[in-house]
Amino acid sequence: MTLAQMRAAAAEARRRALELRSEYQAAEAPTPEMRAAVDEAGATALRLLNEADAEEQRSRLFADLESRGSANFVNRSIADGRDAHGGERGQEAEWRSLVSRFSIRRALWGAAELRENRPFDGVEFEVSQELRRNSVALRSRPGVSIPWDAPVSRRMFPRGYDFSRVEYRDLTTTTGASTIPTLVMPTMIDLLRARLVLTELGAQVLTGITQPFNLSRQNATATIAWVGEQGSATASNLGTDDVQFRAKTVTANTIISRKFLYQTNMSDGETFAVDDLMKAVQQGVERAAINGSGSSNQPRGVLQTSGVGSVATAGANGGPITWALLNAMIGKVNNANAPDNARGWLTNPDVRTKMASTPREAGYPKYIWDADSRDEPIASYRAMTTTNVPNNLVKGTSGTTLSAMIFADWSELVVALMSQLDILADPFSLAHTGDIRYAIFQDVDINVRHPGSFCICSDISTV
Repeated sequence: MTLAQMRAAAAEARRRALELRSEYQAAEAPTPEMRAAVDEAGATALRLLNEADAEEQRSRLFADLESRGSANFVNRSIADGRDAHGGERGQEAEWRSLVSRFSIRRALWGAAELRENRPFDGVEFEVSQELRRNSVALRSRPGVSIPWDAPVSRRMFPRGYDFSRVEYRDLTTTTGASTIPTLVMPTMIDLLRARLVLTELGAQVLTGITQPFNLSRQNATATIAWVGEQGSATASNLGTDDVQFRAKTVTANTIISRKFLYQTNMSDGETFAVDDLMKAVQQGVERAAINGSGSSNQPRGVLQTSGVGSVATAGANGGPITWALLNAMIGKVNNANAPDNARGWLTNPDVRTKMASTPREAGYPKYIWDADSRDEPIASYRAMTTTNVPNNLVKGTSGTTLSAMIFADWSELVVALMSQLDILADPFSLAHTGDIRYAIFQDVDINVRHPGSFCICSDISTV
């Protein structure tokens, strides 16, 4: 339907609504059915008018984009009202298709072109511009913005790096010599990294948030009383509080030398460096969600959250994991009336190795970690391991290499991504060498809905 046809349909709907309203007002005994018809006609007219206005705005935007010589799939997606940072304003499937066309390599080349005042356009430019249009903080900052679900991440949700410091690596023709293409193979052997597991366990991820927010929570309920005839209960009220989310910024940066840029294949140079920065960010957010201190600009992780249930081994300096202790952890979560939406265990490989060789009870031919039940290996619940769970905890006088374990309903863990994943190119601070520093930024905060949905043990000995 053309814009003119949409306008004509809206005008006809408005005429019909006014006609029905006049009939309703003139009726000696207006009926509820007449009133409903007036309301329905008015709603239809308003909807058609809004659709026509939206179509006119899209047409103007697309015409402007065409006049700039960059009318492509990205332009059409923006003109159709789709959210360039992964939202639901348009159809998600088409946005995924759009993002799959985005190239980190071309975006970074574009950042280098911009610093030389050379033209930069195409998919990467249009997506970056749309990200900046939706973020006041980004509009005045130099560089190129990259959507958090760009193909290089290959994960649904980006996680962050160590909040207590900035990651800094120098990448030159010396330190990056192994990537200079003297061989035919165009790939890079990646670093072995900790496994990312929280989203698999069921942690909730909030996206598209750009300002501080609170989640309201009920923390008390009314009290009942049994009374005799004409008796009354003492007044009691439910109580509420807030779970607050305030953005913490995780950042990392890396330097790529001028020679490295020109001597290394782009897919092995800049893309490798940016992929490394993004994976560092992912690892850091996971570590913060598990054991963030809540200070020094870090979010507070599960192991540091007040009110979380806890149990301890019998040892003054830590002790071994036991079947009874695991059931005590389950009991803590049950007694807190925690939901059973996504319950599971999280620990590190040291604890798993120990449990896989520890019988549930002496003489009983079943181990605590049941290798025969791959999906639910511990007490009929799923379990995952990652080296992001600490194994250097301290207790007593000699317990210095102790590990942690968490049992929880992981849907109660909320990770809020409060910005786009932003990658900026800085050609100025190192202009005297010709090198470029690439920096990555992600705003995030982490909280639990109800601490009682979690139970931890932080003094497990695995020796």
